[in-house]
Amino acid sequence: MTPTVRAALPADADAIATAHVAAWREAYRGLLPDAVLAGLSVASRREQWRQTLTRAPATHSVFVAETGTDGILGFVSGGPRRAQGLAGDAEVYALYVRAAAQRQGLGRQLMHALAVTLRESGFHSLGLWVLRENAAARGFYARLGGQPGGERQDVEAGHTVTETAYEWPGLEVLVGGDGASGRSA
Repeated sequence: MTPTVRAALPADADAIATAHVAAWREAYRGLLPDAVLAGLSVASRREQWRQTLTRAPATHSVFVAETGTDGILGFVSGGPRRAQGLAGDAEVYALYVRAAAQRQGLGRQLMHALAVTLRESGFHSLGLWVLRENAAARGFYARLGGQPGGERQDVEAGHTVTETAYEWPGLEVLVGGDGASGRSA
């Protein structure tokens, strides 16, 4: 079944939390300590996503990629820039696609959906932070036209990491093209 990208609903909190924890364990294996990944909690992520989906400001957008049989395979969250050191006026807070669903265009479709919504909300540029050692994610952002920027030290789950900024000076590169295929409202 072909995945669909749509705006997330409060009822999606459980499924997003489950996908979030699974995707972290897949994406960060070997990049973060095993104990950190083992200690991730669907219950705490569920509460985080419930709050985000019910109390987020109108400028905070969340989209999911799903199929009727496999459920939520990935998600993206973003809104106004909140991190220091990013040049964009908007920020991707999180983008995760389950490993089994990668290389099918879902990440591109999720970024497209977010960029369209951000542009419609008056934003002009976008940035995000990615683990410097996460070569797969960095390659993905580069293929989407993101330009590497500065670096920062951050703490992820109690572990100090180095992150690299990726920035899109204009949202057009993410809005244009064929990124809309499979997207529905």
